[in-house]
Amino acid sequence: MNVTILFGDREKKYSLEEIVQHAHAAVDAVIEPFRAASPSFQGTRPVWHSVAMQIDFGADTEYQQLLRAIEVNCALRRIAVMGVRTA
Repeated sequence: MNVTILFGDREKKYSLEEIVQHAHAAVDAVIEPFRAASPSFQGTRPVWHSVAMQIDFGADTEYQQLLRAIEVNCALRRIAVMGVRTA
């Protein structure tokens, strides 16, 4: 399953570059523990396009767990997941 996640700032306080930095930090903090815990996820790396990230998942449960963890980590950094598309 291929997932695209769009990040943004609902409060409109951050510049585009700040949103990108916060999104990268949030995703990196979440992905590392998933890589260590899941053998099928170890080779998976996100592909970044400005404030959007694409990543492949093997299982729907991995996707749901990771997305929730990313949403929480983003909220701590005062940014938000603005949209998610699966293919």
